[in-house]
Amino acid sequence: MKEHAYLYRCSEASYGSAQQVLSMVYHTLHPRSVVDVGCGLGQWLKVSQDLGISEVLGIDNAPIPPEDIWIASDFYRHHDLTQPFIPERTFDLAICLEVAEHLPEEAAPTLVNTLTDLSPVILFSAAVPFQLGYGHINLQWIPYWIRLFEAKGYRPLDCIREKIWNNPGIQYYYRQNILLFVQRDLLTHHSVIRQLERESPVEVPDLVHPQLWEATLQTLNNKISYLERLVVYTQDENKSIRKAFHHLINGLKRRIKGLFYYQAGLIL
Repeated sequence: MKEHAYLYRCSEASYGSAQQVLSMVYHTLHPRSVVDVGCGLGQWLKVSQDLGISEVLGIDNAPIPPEDIWIASDFYRHHDLTQPFIPERTFDLAICLEVAEHLPEEAAPTLVNTLTDLSPVILFSAAVPFQLGYGHINLQWIPYWIRLFEAKGYRPLDCIREKIWNNPGIQYYYRQNILLFVQRDLLTHHSVIRQLERESPVEVPDLVHPQLWEATLQTLNNKISYLERLVVYTQDENKSIRKAFHHLINGLKRRIKGLFYYQAGLIL
């Protein structure tokens, strides 16, 4: 339930992010139909409708009351995302944003299969290691997802992140993680997709946004401060407890140091 409450708290921020990201994506791709896998409350589909797209479908397994969903219930399908989804039709664009990390790793190929069965063009993002949030159980760097999509014949296009990286109106995790995956056949006969490919680097880099970096360090520092306060109030006779606390604190400090050296080269 904690994770579902998080959906409600983030709903307005997600809607604002969707307005800015989708207005740019739709201006380029001009989709006529959109499906959102892991749609949550449906904010991204509501924005899609606001931008003139009438053919939308949201798919999710969260137990959300119909009256709380931002789109009509006719456009919403309840489905367990860890299980195969048999589509009745395909869509011009599939959206799957910050969803994959909430599913177990063994379900990742199933999710990718669902997306590639639904559309030749996929707007995708997934949380990276150390990214804060609720219910994260499969945090992976981008190459992990690229391998799964490439096995289905899809090519990653990193043509969005640079354009939105410094936009404070978009949540940092979208700015950090969002990519397009396109069916390779489109690269030969779709002029817009070919142009996006030219704008995309050959090798898609792992990036860590400064906002994530700062939030992660702050979280670790808060844990260290809390443990240090506990050590101060621990009685002298509890030497084994004091030793355990010191060991834990030193481990956290080593983690921060390792995180700094590992991720310093990933921050744009």
